[in-house]
Formats: sequence, C-alpha cells, structure tokens
Amino acid sequence: MFGLFFQLGIPILLLILGYSVGRYRERRHFASLDAREAQYADMRLTNLKAVPDPHSVRQAAFVSGDAVIATDYFKSFAARLRNIVGGEVKAFETLMLRARKASFSPPRPAYPPAAGRPETSP
Repeated sequence: MFGLFFQLGIPILLLILGYSVGRYRERRHFASLDAREAQYADMRLTNLKAVPDPHSVRQAAFVSGDAVIATDYFKSFAARLRNIVGGEVKAFETLMLRARKASFSPPRPAYPPAAGRPETSP
C-alpha cells in the first residue's frame, strides 16, 4: 500500500501542484503584461512590413524584442501525453501567447515599443 502511494500518489500530487501553481503564476504574468500594454495603449504597434497608414506617422523606430517563457510540470506532462496520442499541443498555446505579448511589451518605460514582428522557433 505504501509503495502504491509513492508510485501513483506523488506523481498525481506533483501534477496537481504543477497545474495550480503554474496557473496562478501564468495569470499573474498575464496581468503584468496587460498593465504594461495599457501604458502604451495610444501607440500603434505593427508587425507588418509596411505601415498601414503612413501619413499618420509622426515618429517611427524599429524595436526588436525577445522573450523566454518557461514551461511548468503540468504543461510538460500534458505535452508528452499529447505527443503519444497525437494532435495539437494546446497546453503550449498560452506559452506562445505570453511570449508574444512579452516581446511586444516594453521592458522599461524608457524604451517604448514602436514596431515588432514576432517570430517563433520550433
């Protein structure tokens, strides 16, 4: 009975803990990104090669942003399970969204974003 707890109980406990802590931290990060985006809501951001309305531009600058977002225990487990079964790994969609938002968000108010083009690598 005690061995069964270690074989099944601890991994299930880690999955529940990974899910709850990861979800809490992800929500907090989204709130932080939304607050940073709200500071520059009046700026137009584009990831296109050409500006849609060039006559309205008063000042332009090229800004490049990178973001590294770590995965958690639950998302890694869900991705491995999805790889066995097959199909799209939806657990990583929020990671991609967070990275995209973080690369467009200014790290410091001294360098406001003007334009960006998100790129992802496999």
